Amino acid sequence: MRKLLFCSTAALALWGCSDGGGTTATVPTTVIIAPTPLSFDAIGATQKVHAAVLDQKGRPISNPTAAWASSSASVTVVSLGGDSAMATAAAPGTANITATVGSVTGTLTVPVQQVGTALQGIAGNGQVATPSSVLGTPLRVKLVDRLGIGIAGQTVAFTVTTGGGTLSAPSAVTGADGTAQVTWTLGAANGQQTVTASTGSLSTVFTATANVAAQGVVLPVRGGNEAVMIGTTVPTAATPAVKVVNASGNPVPGLQVTFTGGAGSTLTGANVVTDGNGIATVGSWMVNTIGPNSITATVNAAGYSNNGVVFTSYGCQGGGGTGYAITLCYTTPMTASQRAAFENAAARWGTVVTGDLANEVGTFAPSDCDDNTPGLHFNIDDLVIFASITTIDGVGQILGQAGPCFIRDASPQLSILGKMEFDIDDVANLETNSQFGNVILHEMGHVLGIGTLWSIFGVLQDPSGGTSLDTYYSGTNGIAGFDAIGGTAYTGGRKVPVENSGGAGTANSHWRESVLKNELMTGYLNGGSNPLSMLTVRSLQDLGYSVNTAVADPFSPTFSLRANVTGTSGQLKLNERIIHPRARVDRNGHRISLPAQ
Repeated sequence: MRKLLFCSTAALALWGCSDGGGTTATVPTTVIIAPTPLSFDAIGATQKVHAAVLDQKGRPISNPTAAWASSSASVTVVSLGGDSAMATAAAPGTANITATVGSVTGTLTVPVQQVGTALQGIAGNGQVATPSSVLGTPLRVKLVDRLGIGIAGQTVAFTVTTGGGTLSAPSAVTGADGTAQVTWTLGAANGQQTVTASTGSLSTVFTATANVAAQGVVLPVRGGNEAVMIGTTVPTAATPAVKVVNASGNPVPGLQVTFTGGAGSTLTGANVVTDGNGIATVGSWMVNTIGPNSITATVNAAGYSNNGVVFTSYGCQGGGGTGYAITLCYTTPMTASQRAAFENAAARWGTVVTGDLANEVGTFAPSDCDDNTPGLHFNIDDLVIFASITTIDGVGQILGQAGPCFIRDASPQLSILGKMEFDIDDVANLETNSQFGNVILHEMGHVLGIGTLWSIFGVLQDPSGGTSLDTYYSGTNGIAGFDAIGGTAYTGGRKVPVENSGGAGTANSHWRESVLKNELMTGYLNGGSNPLSMLTVRSLQDLGYSVNTAVADPFSPTFSLRANVTGTSGQLKLNERIIHPRARVDRNGHRISLPAQ
């Protein structure tokens, strides 16, 4: 006798049903959201969440599809498909995020409470005035969380620590942008005076100089700190201008200011008389040489304490042609051999990547890419890199930082602006040991997206944190490249194996050193050859690059002999800070924010 099924078609598809003979329908009865507890300490912080679903017998239901929601604007939640979603802190407060499967809902309460990590002095430091006078610029601070977002509603104490001056208030509460300010009246004595601003364990110090014979000041109003292609003028917004004020802070009209160009700079309208607001602006500034170019504004009169204001912009070179091109903008002085290392690396990657990307409008303000980077306003073909060698933290610590700051919004979503910065103390050793070129080639690979765009493209699996997992790269082209160099013989785990140790800046963003040893994109530089192998070349295809596989370096690792390798003599750990993209940029320069990584 035929049994009848007592269920709807929809119920059969989703949960099963009773067949009249005792089979029990699988019905979701419990939804649990993990991880728990969950809280955020910074605006823009993100966390991937999952919904575990149990049936009426307490058994897990496989592959459920959850509908996600948030009760408050404090936290946004976006479905990633299936049982996963991405939660993002958007504002202080508390939100209940929910996951609904069928008629059952699970709830997780998520508080967002910003924690201050820095109290920044953003205005009022370094002023000079007569004793007992009120300084013209208030002392202004900004309290920020670990992602640089201002924290509102916090009390900042201001205390005169030397000099005996007074303040307009002993404290101020941070506004919506995280800033607070007071006005400072200097003490009666000559010399340096200080005020300390503090909140909790965070503090910053302001200094001012009281001078009976206080002089006028030449103040930079705007200009400089702009990257331009060599042979072009800086845009109007970056054309240098100064304001001349007397000892009382009042503008001085009718005073001649001379702008003098250094080597590589060509000026028009270099001799300018201050207008009624005390402002003088150079006519135009053409940057003719790659790297830093400077001009100096000088007042042709005595009695100005900081006469000679220097503006610096940066000449860039590269781009053009029908293939893939990298434009280099050096933001610090470099020797010819140091520049050659960057240029050789750009040329090498240019042989690997063959497809020309569409030019896009580059519209970036100073520090948009990262601290101490200039503004940029020109069409980008295909990638711009800000390159610098500067002081970071001394020998043997942080070697440098590299990665893309912005990626394209149009497909393929590839790097359009990045940064490479190196510690001058480590560079000296790298050059002495003939390793500098390999390091530059490696770091430029990160700017292209190796290790830095893997999460965005979904090819980084089981990333390691406090626990070392079998982290691996799942892109099909990268796996094919791994197999091409002998990866078919690899039996040590999932492939392609990604570094799962070494801490931040090494784990999750390099090929695994214990398996691939001296391949260019492991997190360690080995003595001798560091091949740019077929693995690395093919992995770029997974990001959307067109590549020439014929230019890969020969490389044949012996996996059976490298199962437990942890290091050898001559090996250098590349102590890096990895830069991840902040936003996508469309062809008109508009930005779409990316979740923090």
